[in-house]
Amino acid sequence: IAAKKSPAAPAAPNLVTRFLTDLKEGLHYLRGQPQVLALGLTMACMMAGVLSGNVLIVALARDVLQAGPRGFGYMEAGWALGAVTGGVVTELLVRRFPPLTLLILGLTMLSVGHAFFPYARFLALAVAMNALFGGCRALSGVVAQSTIMSIVPRPLMGRTQSAFSLIMTLLQVAMSFSLGWLAQHFGLPLAFVVLGLLYGGAVAAAFRARALARHAPAVATPG
Repeated sequence: IAAKKSPAAPAAPNLVTRFLTDLKEGLHYLRGQPQVLALGLTMACMMAGVLSGNVLIVALARDVLQAGPRGFGYMEAGWALGAVTGGVVTELLVRRFPPLTLLILGLTMLSVGHAFFPYARFLALAVAMNALFGGCRALSGVVAQSTIMSIVPRPLMGRTQSAFSLIMTLLQVAMSFSLGWLAQHFGLPLAFVVLGLLYGGAVAAAFRARALARHAPAVATPG
């Protein structure tokens, strides 16, 4: 007796094609939305700095602070504590101050602070600085993300985020290799200055976003 044939399974969607299509639509949308693009570049530069900066934090804990994995763990704990604290106080701050001004302030502290980070010769100071950086990252991330969500139409949010993720990933890969190479061949101080310049790019993009927002008063911002 011939075995009964099972019905053919439906063809799986081509996820790569779908992603590329969404990415293309997101980039097309951004070309006509300079404020959203500026905020997206702000987020991309900031996140690329956070992720690639760990290359230097490990070297700082080992070579400058002579604290090894234990010191790195303390520094990461400080970052986490600062991030949680920053997330909690963000809502209170945006009720009293313009959100994009807070964004610029937080990013500026990240930029300047990282340029001076290799001169923190004591573990306690390095932990305190990293806690401050974690708070600034949380504040800046919440403000930037909530502002983007208030501007971008919901049907386009996923496509826009895909475009931002691509930009952030490319920056992260480039900066990770560059920072490691600079630290090895020219020392940690120069590498941290370059990391600070990356955060400086986020500051410049945030200034651009605020200038565009002032010319578009109908666009709502959080807080």
